Amino acid sequence: MPVEEHRVSVFKSRRIVALTILAAFGCPLPAGAQVALPPNLIKQQAEREKNPHPSPAADQAATPGGARPATESQAARIDSLRTAALSSDPAASSAALRELRSMGQPARKVLRDVVRQLLTHDRAVIQAAHGLPSPARLRELSEKILAERVAARANIDILAHDKTIQIAHDHYNALKPLREELEGSFEQTEAILFARSRRETLRTIWRDTAPDSTGFGEEEEAKLDAQAQKTVALTASEAASIPEFGTGEKPAEPILRDLWFYRACRRIEAFNAALKVCMTKEEYADFAAVNAYRRCLGVLPYEIDPRLVASARGHSKEMVDLKYFAHESPVPANKTPWDRIHAAGYAGGSGENIAAGTMSGEQAFAMWFDSPGHHKNMASPGNIALGVGQVGDHWTQNMGVDPRRLLGSAEDRKAAVAAAKLSAPKGS
Repeated sequence: MPVEEHRVSVFKSRRIVALTILAAFGCPLPAGAQVALPPNLIKQQAEREKNPHPSPAADQAATPGGARPATESQAARIDSLRTAALSSDPAASSAALRELRSMGQPARKVLRDVVRQLLTHDRAVIQAAHGLPSPARLRELSEKILAERVAARANIDILAHDKTIQIAHDHYNALKPLREELEGSFEQTEAILFARSRRETLRTIWRDTAPDSTGFGEEEEAKLDAQAQKTVALTASEAASIPEFGTGEKPAEPILRDLWFYRACRRIEAFNAALKVCMTKEEYADFAAVNAYRRCLGVLPYEIDPRLVASARGHSKEMVDLKYFAHESPVPANKTPWDRIHAAGYAGGSGENIAAGTMSGEQAFAMWFDSPGHHKNMASPGNIALGVGQVGDHWTQNMGVDPRRLLGSAEDRKAAVAAAKLSAPKGS
């Protein structure tokens, strides 16, 4: 493969309002602001829509009778579970709640306090999330962003050193606020769906651990549920029908397709968060700028691959040390990009960009954006992984097409994270 040289939206302010309300309650941030809603939790809400009044006994945990103080080891475990239950990780929170329930009397007081905080937190999420787009507005937004993406990608196909560069800028500037509005809506939608999906289970625990409390009663909950249904443009059943990234085809229906893409991007970003340690601040700034552009184009983000980071940084260093600027190295073992990428342990190298003259990752991205060949490399839907390497004012990007490690085995993912930590640059 050839290589080339060389508004703030209304949803931002609404999200601030939502977070301000949560802070006033002394609650943790909305789960939806950190991670995508897991399909199993959405499915729980879908079942609740079919059967809104399940038997409390169906979700009851046995609690041994008689007050019994916690042992020292139990107390430490309870404290750890409390932290996990109040975290923004839905899976970790659910698992911690189950374990706290199973511990019975020693954990009862903590469990009651945790559930009270979660119920209060979720109520604040639902009450704060007002003014979301109607289904008609979401559909209009999806159609508009799709048309803009199609035009932007068609322009990239014919990109040259002419007016098409400015047209690429125009498309990107048009896509930014559209993506921001759409993703702002999905962030709040996911938070509300998650809050609703676990509310009945939390209320069951609350009734068990605080039977004399009048809080979170039926009338209040009915009003809250009605507000949630009115606010969200799609049902839990519709959201649950979306296949998890890597397990099926993305939906054809515009709104569901865009929500699938949003969730896929969030999963990739969460994986990258564990790998970014292998990059310096400016290297990651360049990487993040590329992925922000790809998301606007409707192209899945790159994964960070420590091997590509190593090959890219190695080439930048060699160019500085040997005082040359080219894709072809004077060192025989490093002659081509493919030689260097393969030597770093990555089989499917697919592209390389190089640049010089800046210490800024964002400026390096801007330089490549204005160069047709570099631009196409960064935006290519066929590329999967990216490594960025900076030494002085010299920059290299290496792209690859090996299968996503995110979608591999747990061992593959652990190996990638371990490699990233081992290759973390000193002093970064």
